[in-house]
Amino acid sequence: MSEIGFNAAANITRMSELRHTGNGQVLTVGLAVNPRRFDGAARKWVDGTPTFIDASVWGPQAEHAAASLSVGDRVVILGRLVTRTWTPADGPNAGKEQRRLEVVAEEIGPSLRWATAAVTKTAQRDDAAPDTEDQPV
Repeated sequence: MSEIGFNAAANITRMSELRHTGNGQVLTVGLAVNPRRFDGAARKWVDGTPTFIDASVWGPQAEHAAASLSVGDRVVILGRLVTRTWTPADGPNAGKEQRRLEVVAEEIGPSLRWATAAVTKTAQRDDAAPDTEDQPV
């Protein structure tokens, strides 16, 4: 089965707390992808409609992202799109299957287009398979 790749520069709209699950640690990041194009006739930049999407960052990278990134930061993110499906037990949608598109991040980091960053390497580097390989689909 083919996966749908995702790569974008986006702004962080919100960050969840770093959580520990049965599959490891995870950080959920809310993203806004803001398209822009140059209108040659008007000779100015025109903002498009932003797309809002959540991204999950897994494993040690989740901890690094939580320590390094903040709401409002512009990031570059690479990953794959997945559909999360669940059925709430209570509330207005109780018993109705819900679906949400989400990005599972392979890489996330600050965009250096309008910012600078100081890189600090971690003490341990794991060259094994990426953490997202074992994460839920």
